[in-house]
Amino acid sequence: MKHTPLEPLSLAQATRSELAHALATAPPADPMCIAGFRYLGLSLGLPAWVDRLAWSIFEKDFLLEGGQVRGWNVRLEQQVWRPEIQPTPLLRKGKPICFGYFQVTTGQTGTLLDYGQGNNPALDPTRLIRDPLVALDPEHTWLLGQSRVQFGPWQVGTPSYFLLRRLTKVAYRP
Repeated sequence: MKHTPLEPLSLAQATRSELAHALATAPPADPMCIAGFRYLGLSLGLPAWVDRLAWSIFEKDFLLEGGQVRGWNVRLEQQVWRPEIQPTPLLRKGKPICFGYFQVTTGQTGTLLDYGQGNNPALDPTRLIRDPLVALDPEHTWLLGQSRVQFGPWQVGTPSYFLLRRLTKVAYRP
């Protein structure tokens, strides 16, 4: 079946049910198509007050190492999201603040960002996060994901979705 690309910008204002439908109907992201790239992220599906307390924009970086795609998140200076913005990383000791490390895995459930395999600290709650990730276009310029929590064999969906737009090649490696 041929994949019809979704209009990514419309998802920025989508309801949770529309986001869930887009996640369920788009094809899984191909790890090799995202490896080596930085993506600007927009938090979706959460109440505005939660975004104000945490963040609404962020960066996810993907890198191929030893035959495995891995990645991390980068804290950004918060600004109003527009598709054309170039993000400004927050720095600590002159280096981007990176957190939430993950391995990109594939299987029967599609492509996942598995924070449990990301060498995060043992007591870091992000180790429970599994983000399914789909491609909104064949070039993998736009991706959509959802944060889910892994409890033993069960995954529980959260209201937190995210939209990713490809930026440039990864330049910084933590």
